[in-house]
Amino acid sequence: MTQVLDSMERARANFLSLHRFSSALVSPTAISVLQALEYLMRIEAASQNLYADLGVHDADAMQRKAALVSRIHELISSDPLAIANAANMIGVDISLLQCWLSGDFRGTDEAILLGGLQQLEIQSTASR
Repeated sequence: MTQVLDSMERARANFLSLHRFSSALVSPTAISVLQALEYLMRIEAASQNLYADLGVHDADAMQRKAALVSRIHELISSDPLAIANAANMIGVDISLLQCWLSGDFRGTDEAILLGGLQQLEIQSTASR
């Protein structure tokens, strides 16, 4: 990404020096290209943690929780009755599990999610 931004910056600098030399040589299309380059240069590379990029105060914990919930979803997504069974195995209400699966897990302790995932993995392994 850094190399791309460096190349874009060089192209922009070359364009600006050409534009200063003779504005008559610069077409409206070239100006649009310059504007596009300037826009792209403002784009920053993202980190590996979306929550940190968004400025969430507990970003690392939210990232771990999201990974746990994602794995829970993978384990129960193949069976329509799995949500009820999974909620029972984890020891939570179906509505709470559905909240987790829809992304509402901020208030849930990470240990509960991890324990639930472990229960589901044990059952998944045993049923194979």
